[in-house]
Amino acid sequence: MTTPPLQPPSVAQPLYAHLEQLTKDSPYLVIPTETGFDLKIDIVDAKWWGILNRAGLKKTYVHHVRVVDATTYSITDDNVEISWSAGVPSAHYTYERTVGRSYNISFGTAYAINDDFKLDKVYSFKFNSEESRQMIKAAAKSLGLKEKMPTSMLIGVVVGFGTLAALAIAGIGVGLYYLLT
Repeated sequence: MTTPPLQPPSVAQPLYAHLEQLTKDSPYLVIPTETGFDLKIDIVDAKWWGILNRAGLKKTYVHHVRVVDATTYSITDDNVEISWSAGVPSAHYTYERTVGRSYNISFGTAYAINDDFKLDKVYSFKFNSEESRQMIKAAAKSLGLKEKMPTSMLIGVVVGFGTLAALAIAGIGVGLYYLLT
C-alpha cells in the first residue's frame, strides 16, 4: 500500500498553488508540509546543480511558510551551510544551521586563462535570500494574506529586549551603588 503524497492544509492551498506556478522552470521547489509548505533551492536537480556548484553554493535556504488561517501566514528562514572536500586519505564535512530570520547577500565572479591564453569569465553569480522571501510575500499579498512574525523571531525579540532591560537595570544599580558609597 502506498501513502498518498503530502498535501498542504486546505487553508494553505491557494498560496501553495500560486507559488508552484511562479517557480515553474526555476531552481526553486515548493514542498507541502503539515502546516503549509517549504520554498527552497533544488540543489539535487542535475539541471541546476552544475550552475549552483560553479557559483560556489555553500549555503542552502529554506523558507518554512506556515499558513495560520485564511488571512495570516508566517515565514521562518532555515539556513544550512554545507562544505565538503574529499581527497586521499581524508574527507571533511561541515554542517551549520540557523533558524529564524536572516538576510544574506553574496556575489562573486571568477576569471581564468582559456586555451587561447586570454582571460575569460568562468562564472558570475549573485544571491540574495530576500529574493525568494519577496516571492512569497508578493504571492501572499496578491491573495490578501498578511504576514505574522514567526515564533522563533518573536522569541528572539523578547530575549533581546529582556537582555537590554537587564543590562540597563544592572547599570543603574551599579551607578547608584557608586553614588551612595
